[in-house]
Amino acid sequence: MQRTLFNLGQEPGKDHPVSELKRKLYQEFIIDRFDSPLGYLIFMSIGFAVAYFIGKGGTDAAFVLMGMAFGLPALIASVFHLRFGLFMTLIASVFILGIKRFIDDAVPLGVYIDACVLALIFGLLVKQTRERDLSFIKHPLSAFVLCWIGYSLFQGLNPHPSSIIPWVYTVRHIAFLMLIYFVALYVLDRPIYIRNLLRLWIGLASLGALYGLKQEIWGFADFEYNWVMDDPEIFELFFVADRFRVFSFFSDPTVFGIMMAASALMCIPFIYDKKLDLSKRIILGVLASLMLIAMIFSGTRPAYIVFPAGLFLMTAMNPKREMFISSGVVLLIGIGLLVVPTDNTQILRLRTAFNPETTESFQIREQNQAYIQPIIQEYPIGSGLGTTGIWGQRFAPERLLSQFPPDSGYVRLGVETGWIGLLFFCTFMAAILWTSVRTYFAAKKDSSKRYALAFFGFLFAMILAHYPQQAITQLPNSIMFYISVAVIIRIGNIRWPEDRSAYLIE
Repeated sequence: MQRTLFNLGQEPGKDHPVSELKRKLYQEFIIDRFDSPLGYLIFMSIGFAVAYFIGKGGTDAAFVLMGMAFGLPALIASVFHLRFGLFMTLIASVFILGIKRFIDDAVPLGVYIDACVLALIFGLLVKQTRERDLSFIKHPLSAFVLCWIGYSLFQGLNPHPSSIIPWVYTVRHIAFLMLIYFVALYVLDRPIYIRNLLRLWIGLASLGALYGLKQEIWGFADFEYNWVMDDPEIFELFFVADRFRVFSFFSDPTVFGIMMAASALMCIPFIYDKKLDLSKRIILGVLASLMLIAMIFSGTRPAYIVFPAGLFLMTAMNPKREMFISSGVVLLIGIGLLVVPTDNTQILRLRTAFNPETTESFQIREQNQAYIQPIIQEYPIGSGLGTTGIWGQRFAPERLLSQFPPDSGYVRLGVETGWIGLLFFCTFMAAILWTSVRTYFAAKKDSSKRYALAFFGFLFAMILAHYPQQAITQLPNSIMFYISVAVIIRIGNIRWPEDRSAYLIE
Protein backbone atom coordinates (compact mmCIF):
# COMPACT_ATOMS: atom_id res chain seq x y z
CA MET A 1 0.00 0.00 0.00
CA GLN A 2 1.39 3.40 -0.99
CA ARG A 3 2.24 5.62 2.02
CA THR A 4 0.82 9.11 1.44
CA LEU A 5 0.71 10.48 4.99
CA PHE A 6 3.53 12.97 4.30
CA ASN A 7 2.96 13.28 0.56
CA LEU A 8 1.65 16.83 1.00
CA GLY A 9 -0.89 16.57 -1.83
CA GLN A 10 1.40 15.03 -4.40
CA GLU A 11 0.05 12.52 -6.86
CA PRO A 12 0.28 8.92 -5.66
CA GLY A 13 3.56 7.28 -6.59
CA LYS A 14 5.63 10.47 -6.67
CA ASP A 15 8.36 11.02 -4.09
CA HIS A 16 8.39 13.84 -1.57
CA PRO A 17 10.74 16.67 -2.71
CA VAL A 18 13.08 16.06 0.22
CA SER A 19 13.29 12.34 -0.56
CA GLU A 20 13.94 13.12 -4.20
CA LEU A 21 16.72 15.54 -3.17
CA LYS A 22 18.29 12.89 -0.92
CA ARG A 23 18.15 10.37 -3.73
CA LYS A 24 19.85 12.74 -6.14
CA LEU A 25 22.54 13.68 -3.64
CA TYR A 26 23.21 10.01 -2.91
CA GLN A 27 23.48 9.35 -6.64
CA GLU A 28 25.85 12.30 -7.11
CA PHE A 29 28.13 11.80 -4.11
CA ILE A 30 28.14 8.04 -3.58
CA ILE A 31 27.28 6.38 -6.88
CA ASP A 32 28.66 8.82 -9.48
CA ARG A 33 31.39 10.25 -7.22
CA PHE A 34 31.12 13.66 -8.92
CA ASP A 35 31.69 12.12 -12.37
CA SER A 36 28.95 14.26 -13.89
CA PRO A 37 28.40 17.79 -15.22
CA LEU A 38 27.30 18.91 -11.75
CA GLY A 39 30.45 17.45 -10.22
CA TYR A 40 32.66 19.17 -12.77
CA LEU A 41 30.90 22.45 -12.04
CA ILE A 42 31.38 22.06 -8.28
CA PHE A 43 35.10 21.36 -8.57
CA MET A 44 35.65 24.16 -11.08
CA SER A 45 33.91 26.58 -8.71
CA ILE A 46 36.03 25.40 -5.80
CA GLY A 47 39.17 25.74 -7.92
CA PHE A 48 38.37 29.31 -8.93
CA ALA A 49 37.51 30.23 -5.32
CA VAL A 50 40.76 28.76 -3.99
CA ALA A 51 42.81 30.52 -6.67
CA TYR A 52 41.10 33.82 -5.87
CA PHE A 53 41.70 33.61 -2.11
CA ILE A 54 45.28 32.47 -2.52
CA GLY A 55 45.89 35.33 -4.95
CA LYS A 56 44.52 37.79 -2.40
CA GLY A 57 45.90 36.28 0.80
CA GLY A 58 49.02 34.42 -0.31
CA THR A 59 50.41 31.38 1.48
CA ASP A 60 48.48 32.07 4.70
CA ALA A 61 45.18 31.93 2.84
CA ALA A 62 46.21 28.62 1.24
CA PHE A 63 46.86 27.05 4.62
CA VAL A 64 43.64 28.44 6.06
CA LEU A 65 41.66 26.96 3.17
CA MET A 66 43.46 23.66 3.56
CA GLY A 67 42.68 23.69 7.27
CA MET A 68 39.03 24.40 6.56
CA ALA A 69 38.90 21.54 4.06
CA PHE A 70 40.03 19.08 6.73
CA GLY A 71 39.01 20.88 9.91
CA LEU A 72 35.37 21.64 9.23
CA PRO A 73 34.39 18.07 8.27
CA ALA A 74 36.30 16.77 11.30
CA LEU A 75 34.52 19.30 13.49
CA ILE A 76 31.13 18.20 12.20
CA ALA A 77 32.07 14.55 12.64
CA SER A 78 33.00 15.27 16.26
CA VAL A 79 29.41 16.10 17.08
CA PHE A 80 28.24 12.66 15.97
CA HIS A 81 31.27 10.58 16.95
CA LEU A 82 32.54 11.84 20.28
CA ARG A 83 35.42 9.42 20.61
CA PHE A 84 36.81 10.47 17.25
CA GLY A 85 36.35 14.11 18.24
CA LEU A 86 38.15 13.60 21.55
CA PHE A 87 41.20 12.05 19.90
CA MET A 88 41.15 14.65 17.12
CA THR A 89 41.08 17.47 19.68
CA LEU A 90 44.07 15.95 21.46
CA ILE A 91 46.00 15.71 18.18
CA ALA A 92 45.05 19.27 17.19
CA SER A 93 46.18 20.61 20.59
CA VAL A 94 49.64 19.14 19.98
CA PHE A 95 50.20 20.54 16.47
CA ILE A 96 48.11 23.71 16.40
CA LEU A 97 50.74 26.06 17.85
CA GLY A 98 53.46 24.80 15.52
CA ILE A 99 51.18 25.33 12.52
CA LYS A 100 50.30 28.79 13.79
CA ARG A 101 53.97 29.75 13.84
CA PHE A 102 54.44 28.45 10.32
CA ILE A 103 51.65 30.41 8.62
CA ASP A 104 51.13 33.56 10.65
CA ASP A 105 51.01 34.15 14.38
CA ALA A 106 48.08 36.50 13.81
CA VAL A 107 45.83 33.75 12.43
CA PRO A 108 43.58 32.69 15.36
CA LEU A 109 44.06 28.94 14.96
CA GLY A 110 43.82 28.50 18.73
CA VAL A 111 40.10 29.16 18.40
CA TYR A 112 39.83 25.81 16.63
CA ILE A 113 40.50 24.00 19.92
CA ASP A 114 37.65 25.95 21.50
CA ALA A 115 35.43 24.98 18.58
CA CYS A 116 36.39 21.33 19.04
CA VAL A 117 35.46 21.42 22.72
CA LEU A 118 32.17 23.16 21.93
CA ALA A 119 31.36 20.56 19.28
CA LEU A 120 32.09 17.76 21.73
CA ILE A 121 29.95 19.29 24.47
CA PHE A 122 27.12 19.90 22.01
CA GLY A 123 27.34 16.31 20.80
CA LEU A 124 27.29 15.04 24.39
CA LEU A 125 24.20 17.12 25.17
CA VAL A 126 22.46 15.82 22.06
CA LYS A 127 23.18 12.24 23.13
CA GLN A 128 21.92 12.93 26.63
CA THR A 129 18.61 14.27 25.34
CA ARG A 130 18.05 10.75 24.04
CA GLU A 131 19.77 8.62 26.69
CA ARG A 132 19.02 10.73 29.78
CA ASP A 133 21.68 8.93 31.82
CA LEU A 134 24.18 11.01 33.78
CA SER A 135 25.42 8.18 35.96
CA PHE A 136 28.86 8.38 34.34
CA ILE A 137 29.58 11.72 36.06
CA LYS A 138 28.65 10.52 39.55
CA HIS A 139 32.04 10.84 41.19
CA PRO A 140 33.45 13.30 43.75
CA LEU A 141 35.99 14.60 41.23
CA SER A 142 33.13 15.58 38.92
CA ALA A 143 31.79 17.76 41.72
CA PHE A 144 35.21 19.40 42.03
CA VAL A 145 35.27 20.07 38.28
CA LEU A 146 31.79 21.62 38.31
CA CYS A 147 32.58 23.75 41.36
CA TRP A 148 35.82 25.02 39.83
CA ILE A 149 34.07 25.89 36.57
CA GLY A 150 31.37 27.68 38.57
CA TYR A 151 33.95 29.62 40.60
CA SER A 152 35.77 30.61 37.40
CA LEU A 153 32.51 31.88 35.92
CA PHE A 154 31.83 33.77 39.14
CA GLN A 155 35.15 35.55 38.63
CA GLY A 156 33.48 37.36 35.74
CA LEU A 157 31.64 39.34 38.44
CA ASN A 158 34.81 40.16 40.35
CA PRO A 159 34.68 43.95 41.00
CA HIS A 160 38.45 44.48 41.12
CA PRO A 161 39.40 44.25 37.41
CA SER A 162 38.88 47.39 35.34
CA SER A 163 37.37 45.34 32.48
CA ILE A 164 35.80 41.96 31.89
CA ILE A 165 37.82 41.41 28.70
CA PRO A 166 40.85 39.79 30.46
CA TRP A 167 38.43 37.35 32.12
CA VAL A 168 37.06 36.36 28.71
CA TYR A 169 40.55 35.56 27.43
CA THR A 170 41.66 33.73 30.57
CA VAL A 171 38.63 31.65 31.56
CA ARG A 172 39.05 29.39 28.51
CA HIS A 173 42.41 28.14 29.83
CA ILE A 174 41.32 28.01 33.48
CA ALA A 175 37.89 26.42 33.12
CA PHE A 176 36.49 26.07 29.60
CA LEU A 177 38.93 23.41 28.40
CA MET A 178 38.11 21.47 31.56
CA LEU A 179 34.76 20.55 30.00
CA ILE A 180 36.56 17.94 27.94
CA TYR A 181 36.75 15.90 31.17
CA PHE A 182 33.04 15.07 30.88
CA VAL A 183 33.37 13.98 27.26
CA ALA A 184 36.33 11.72 28.12
CA LEU A 185 34.42 10.30 31.05
CA TYR A 186 31.56 9.42 28.72
CA VAL A 187 33.42 7.89 25.77
CA LEU A 188 36.38 6.11 27.47
CA ASP A 189 34.14 3.43 28.90
CA ARG A 190 36.06 0.36 27.70
CA PRO A 191 39.68 -0.75 28.27
CA ILE A 192 40.40 -0.78 24.55
CA TYR A 193 39.65 2.95 24.30
CA ILE A 194 42.00 3.71 27.20
CA ARG A 195 44.65 1.60 25.50
CA ASN A 196 44.21 3.51 22.24
CA LEU A 197 44.44 6.82 24.11
CA LEU A 198 47.74 5.83 25.67
CA ARG A 199 49.02 4.60 22.32
CA LEU A 200 48.09 7.92 20.73
CA TRP A 201 49.72 10.01 23.44
CA ILE A 202 52.97 8.05 23.45
CA GLY A 203 53.02 8.33 19.65
CA LEU A 204 52.50 12.10 19.76
CA ALA A 205 55.14 12.50 22.47
CA SER A 206 57.58 10.40 20.44
CA LEU A 207 57.04 12.58 17.36
CA GLY A 208 57.63 15.64 19.53
CA ALA A 209 60.86 14.14 20.89
CA LEU A 210 62.14 13.26 17.42
CA TYR A 211 61.42 16.74 16.07
CA GLY A 212 63.04 18.31 19.12
CA LEU A 213 66.17 16.23 18.52
CA LYS A 214 66.07 17.31 14.88
CA GLN A 215 66.13 20.94 16.06
CA GLU A 216 69.10 20.20 18.30
CA ILE A 217 71.13 18.34 15.68
CA TRP A 218 70.25 20.19 12.46
CA GLY A 219 68.92 23.47 13.85
CA PHE A 220 65.64 25.32 13.52
CA ALA A 221 63.69 25.62 10.31
CA ASP A 222 63.76 29.09 8.75
CA PHE A 223 60.26 30.00 9.94
CA GLU A 224 61.11 28.84 13.48
CA TYR A 225 64.34 30.81 13.54
CA ASN A 226 62.59 33.93 12.26
CA TRP A 227 59.82 33.52 14.85
CA VAL A 228 62.35 33.32 17.67
CA MET A 229 64.48 36.22 16.43
CA ASP A 230 61.57 38.58 15.74
CA ASP A 231 60.53 38.85 19.40
CA PRO A 232 63.16 39.91 21.98
CA GLU A 233 61.26 38.30 24.86
CA ILE A 234 61.03 34.96 23.07
CA PHE A 235 64.70 35.16 22.12
CA GLU A 236 65.67 35.84 25.72
CA LEU A 237 63.65 32.82 26.89
CA PHE A 238 64.91 30.44 24.19
CA PHE A 239 68.58 31.48 23.96
CA VAL A 240 70.33 30.52 27.20
CA ALA A 241 74.06 29.96 27.85
CA ASP A 242 75.02 30.66 24.23
CA ARG A 243 72.69 28.03 22.78
CA PHE A 244 69.05 27.69 21.78
CA ARG A 245 66.68 25.57 23.84
CA VAL A 246 64.66 23.19 21.65
CA PHE A 247 60.87 23.34 21.73
CA SER A 248 59.77 20.95 18.93
CA PHE A 249 56.33 22.00 17.63
CA PHE A 250 55.09 23.18 21.04
CA SER A 251 54.59 26.68 22.40
CA ASP A 252 57.91 26.92 24.23
CA PRO A 253 60.75 24.80 25.66
CA THR A 254 59.11 24.67 29.10
CA VAL A 255 55.89 23.04 27.89
CA PHE A 256 57.93 20.70 25.71
CA GLY A 257 60.29 19.64 28.50
CA ILE A 258 57.52 18.99 31.02
CA MET A 259 55.56 16.99 28.46
CA MET A 260 58.62 14.86 27.71
CA ALA A 261 59.20 14.10 31.39
CA ALA A 262 55.54 13.25 32.05
CA SER A 263 55.23 11.11 28.91
CA ALA A 264 58.40 9.15 29.73
CA LEU A 265 56.89 8.33 33.12
CA MET A 266 53.84 6.85 31.38
CA CYS A 267 56.08 4.33 29.59
CA ILE A 268 57.72 3.03 32.78
CA PRO A 269 55.01 0.57 33.98
CA PHE A 270 54.99 -1.18 30.59
CA ILE A 271 58.76 -1.29 30.07
CA TYR A 272 59.04 -3.59 33.09
CA ASP A 273 55.97 -5.67 32.27
CA LYS A 274 57.37 -9.19 31.84
CA LYS A 275 54.16 -10.33 30.14
CA LEU A 276 54.87 -7.95 27.30
CA ASP A 277 57.01 -9.11 24.39
CA LEU A 278 60.65 -8.17 24.80
CA SER A 279 60.74 -6.37 21.44
CA LYS A 280 57.83 -4.15 22.45
CA ARG A 281 59.41 -3.40 25.81
CA ILE A 282 62.63 -2.43 24.05
CA ILE A 283 60.70 -0.10 21.72
CA LEU A 284 59.04 1.58 24.69
CA GLY A 285 62.41 1.89 26.41
CA VAL A 286 63.93 3.53 23.34
CA LEU A 287 61.00 5.96 23.03
CA ALA A 288 61.22 6.88 26.72
CA SER A 289 64.97 7.45 26.33
CA LEU A 290 64.42 9.73 23.33
CA MET A 291 61.90 11.72 25.37
CA LEU A 292 64.38 12.13 28.23
CA ILE A 293 67.18 13.20 25.88
CA ALA A 294 64.87 15.75 24.27
CA MET A 295 63.86 16.89 27.75
CA ILE A 296 67.49 17.64 28.59
CA PHE A 297 67.96 19.67 25.41
CA SER A 298 64.83 21.68 26.22
CA GLY A 299 66.69 23.16 29.18
CA THR A 300 63.57 22.96 31.37
CA ARG A 301 64.63 22.87 35.02
CA PRO A 302 61.23 21.73 36.43
CA ALA A 303 61.33 18.70 34.11
CA TYR A 304 64.68 17.68 35.59
CA ILE A 305 62.97 17.44 38.99
CA VAL A 306 59.65 16.04 37.81
CA PHE A 307 60.94 12.86 36.20
CA PRO A 308 63.06 11.45 39.07
CA ALA A 309 60.45 12.52 41.64
CA GLY A 310 57.71 10.75 39.69
CA LEU A 311 59.87 7.66 39.14
CA PHE A 312 60.74 7.33 42.83
CA LEU A 313 57.10 7.74 43.86
CA MET A 314 55.96 5.17 41.29
CA THR A 315 58.64 2.81 42.63
CA ALA A 316 57.29 3.26 46.16
CA MET A 317 53.80 2.38 44.90
CA ASN A 318 55.05 -0.60 42.87
CA PRO A 319 58.08 -1.90 44.84
CA LYS A 320 59.34 -4.51 42.40
CA ARG A 321 62.94 -5.38 41.67
CA GLU A 322 62.90 -3.88 38.17
CA MET A 323 61.50 -0.59 39.45
CA PHE A 324 64.13 -0.41 42.18
CA ILE A 325 66.86 -1.08 39.63
CA SER A 326 65.62 1.68 37.32
CA SER A 327 65.33 4.12 40.20
CA GLY A 328 68.83 3.21 41.34
CA VAL A 329 70.23 3.73 37.84
CA VAL A 330 68.54 7.14 37.58
CA LEU A 331 69.91 8.04 41.01
CA LEU A 332 73.47 7.05 40.10
CA ILE A 333 73.29 8.93 36.79
CA GLY A 334 71.94 11.97 38.61
CA ILE A 335 74.70 11.89 41.19
CA GLY A 336 77.28 11.55 38.43
CA LEU A 337 75.90 14.54 36.55
CA LEU A 338 75.98 16.60 39.74
CA VAL A 339 79.53 15.83 40.87
CA VAL A 340 81.59 15.08 37.75
CA PRO A 341 83.53 18.18 36.55
CA THR A 342 82.28 19.46 33.20
CA ASP A 343 81.84 22.59 31.13
CA ASN A 344 78.81 21.27 29.20
CA THR A 345 76.13 23.95 29.32
CA GLN A 346 73.27 21.44 29.36
CA ILE A 347 74.67 19.60 32.39
CA LEU A 348 75.46 22.87 34.15
CA ARG A 349 71.86 24.00 33.65
CA LEU A 350 70.61 20.64 34.94
CA ARG A 351 72.66 21.12 38.09
CA THR A 352 71.00 24.43 38.81
CA ALA A 353 67.65 22.62 39.04
CA PHE A 354 68.92 20.84 42.16
CA ASN A 355 70.62 23.95 43.52
CA PRO A 356 68.19 26.74 42.59
CA GLU A 357 69.42 29.19 45.22
CA THR A 358 72.42 29.93 43.03
CA THR A 359 70.31 31.10 40.07
CA GLU A 360 69.16 34.66 39.58
CA SER A 361 65.75 33.59 38.28
CA PHE A 362 65.00 31.65 41.47
CA GLN A 363 65.97 34.61 43.65
CA ILE A 364 63.72 36.91 41.62
CA ARG A 365 60.82 34.47 42.00
CA GLU A 366 61.36 34.33 45.76
CA GLN A 367 61.25 38.12 45.93
CA ASN A 368 58.13 38.29 43.76
CA GLN A 369 56.31 35.71 45.87
CA ALA A 370 57.25 37.49 49.10
CA TYR A 371 55.96 40.72 47.60
CA ILE A 372 52.65 39.26 46.43
CA GLN A 373 51.69 37.30 49.57
CA PRO A 374 50.10 40.30 51.38
CA ILE A 375 48.01 41.05 48.28
CA ILE A 376 46.76 37.44 48.17
CA GLN A 377 45.79 37.68 51.84
CA GLU A 378 44.05 41.02 51.30
CA TYR A 379 41.81 39.88 48.43
CA PRO A 380 39.97 36.63 49.30
CA ILE A 381 38.52 36.25 45.78
CA GLY A 382 41.58 37.69 44.06
CA SER A 383 42.20 40.52 41.63
CA GLY A 384 40.31 38.78 38.81
CA LEU A 385 41.27 36.39 36.02
CA GLY A 386 43.69 37.87 33.50
CA THR A 387 44.91 40.75 35.66
CA THR A 388 48.52 39.49 35.69
CA GLY A 389 50.95 38.48 32.98
CA ILE A 390 50.44 39.15 29.29
CA TRP A 391 46.68 39.78 29.50
CA GLY A 392 47.16 42.27 32.30
CA GLN A 393 49.83 44.08 30.31
CA ARG A 394 47.62 44.12 27.23
CA PHE A 395 44.32 45.25 28.74
CA ALA A 396 45.27 47.07 31.96
CA PRO A 397 48.92 48.14 31.73
CA GLU A 398 48.32 51.01 34.14
CA ARG A 399 47.62 48.62 37.03
CA LEU A 400 50.47 47.46 39.25
CA LEU A 401 49.55 43.77 39.08
CA SER A 402 49.85 43.77 35.29
CA GLN A 403 53.62 43.94 35.74
CA PHE A 404 53.68 40.94 38.08
CA PRO A 405 55.16 37.85 36.33
CA PRO A 406 53.03 34.84 37.39
CA ASP A 407 55.66 32.18 36.74
CA SER A 408 54.01 29.68 39.07
CA GLY A 409 50.56 28.33 38.24
CA TYR A 410 49.61 28.22 41.91
CA VAL A 411 50.88 31.73 42.59
CA ARG A 412 48.90 33.03 39.63
CA LEU A 413 45.74 31.39 40.97
CA GLY A 414 46.41 32.90 44.38
CA VAL A 415 46.68 36.39 42.89
CA GLU A 416 43.81 36.16 40.38
CA THR A 417 41.31 33.94 42.26
CA GLY A 418 42.35 34.77 45.82
CA TRP A 419 43.28 32.48 48.66
CA ILE A 420 39.79 30.95 48.42
CA GLY A 421 40.38 29.88 44.84
CA LEU A 422 43.93 28.73 45.57
CA LEU A 423 42.80 26.65 48.54
CA PHE A 424 40.03 25.02 46.51
CA PHE A 425 42.30 24.27 43.54
CA CYS A 426 44.99 22.72 45.76
CA THR A 427 42.31 20.57 47.41
CA PHE A 428 41.17 19.56 43.93
CA MET A 429 44.70 18.52 42.95
CA ALA A 430 45.12 16.57 46.19
CA ALA A 431 41.82 14.79 45.51
CA ILE A 432 43.07 13.82 42.04
CA LEU A 433 46.26 12.30 43.44
CA TRP A 434 44.34 10.55 46.25
CA THR A 435 41.89 9.07 43.75
CA SER A 436 44.76 7.93 41.51
CA VAL A 437 46.52 6.15 44.37
CA ARG A 438 43.29 4.52 45.54
CA THR A 439 42.50 3.39 42.01
CA TYR A 440 45.92 1.80 41.68
CA PHE A 441 45.76 -0.16 44.94
CA ALA A 442 42.10 -1.12 44.42
CA ALA A 443 42.76 -2.54 40.93
CA LYS A 444 42.64 -6.33 41.00
CA LYS A 445 44.23 -7.09 37.64
CA ASP A 446 47.74 -6.37 36.51
CA SER A 447 46.56 -4.69 33.30
CA SER A 448 44.42 -2.13 35.12
CA LYS A 449 47.21 -1.55 37.66
CA ARG A 450 49.67 -0.75 34.89
CA TYR A 451 47.35 1.78 33.32
CA ALA A 452 46.52 3.34 36.69
CA LEU A 453 50.22 3.72 37.50
CA ALA A 454 50.98 5.20 34.06
CA PHE A 455 48.28 7.87 34.26
CA PHE A 456 49.14 8.56 37.90
CA GLY A 457 52.70 9.31 36.77
CA PHE A 458 51.45 11.81 34.21
CA LEU A 459 49.07 13.54 36.65
CA PHE A 460 51.68 13.73 39.40
CA ALA A 461 54.22 15.22 36.98
CA MET A 462 51.79 17.93 35.87
CA ILE A 463 50.63 18.81 39.37
CA LEU A 464 54.22 19.07 40.60
CA ALA A 465 55.35 21.07 37.56
CA HIS A 466 52.47 23.51 38.02
CA TYR A 467 54.32 25.07 40.96
CA PRO A 468 57.40 26.39 39.12
CA GLN A 469 55.50 26.79 35.82
CA GLN A 470 51.93 27.01 34.51
CA ALA A 471 51.94 23.41 33.32
CA ILE A 472 48.27 22.47 33.66
CA THR A 473 46.82 25.48 31.84
CA GLN A 474 48.95 25.29 28.67
CA LEU A 475 48.24 23.27 25.52
CA PRO A 476 48.48 20.37 24.96
CA ASN A 477 49.12 19.46 28.59
CA SER A 478 45.81 20.89 29.76
CA ILE A 479 43.78 18.73 27.36
CA MET A 480 45.65 15.56 28.30
CA PHE A 481 45.54 16.38 32.01
CA TYR A 482 41.74 16.46 32.28
CA ILE A 483 41.40 13.47 29.97
CA SER A 484 43.75 11.61 32.33
CA VAL A 485 41.60 12.53 35.32
CA ALA A 486 38.63 10.95 33.54
CA VAL A 487 40.72 7.86 32.71
CA ILE A 488 41.67 7.36 36.37
CA ILE A 489 37.97 7.32 37.28
CA ARG A 490 37.12 4.96 34.43
CA ILE A 491 39.91 2.53 35.34
CA GLY A 492 38.25 2.07 38.70
CA ASN A 493 34.68 1.49 37.51
CA ILE A 494 34.86 -0.48 34.26
CA ARG A 495 35.32 -4.20 33.85
CA TRP A 496 38.76 -5.20 32.67
CA PRO A 497 39.27 -8.42 30.71
CA GLU A 498 41.56 -11.18 31.83
CA ASP A 499 45.20 -10.16 31.66
CA ARG A 500 46.78 -10.61 28.25
CA SER A 501 50.48 -10.54 27.64
CA ALA A 502 50.52 -7.74 25.08
CA TYR A 503 47.53 -5.67 26.09
CA LEU A 504 49.24 -2.35 25.42
CA ILE A 505 50.26 -2.99 21.82
CA GLU A 506 48.21 -6.00 20.71
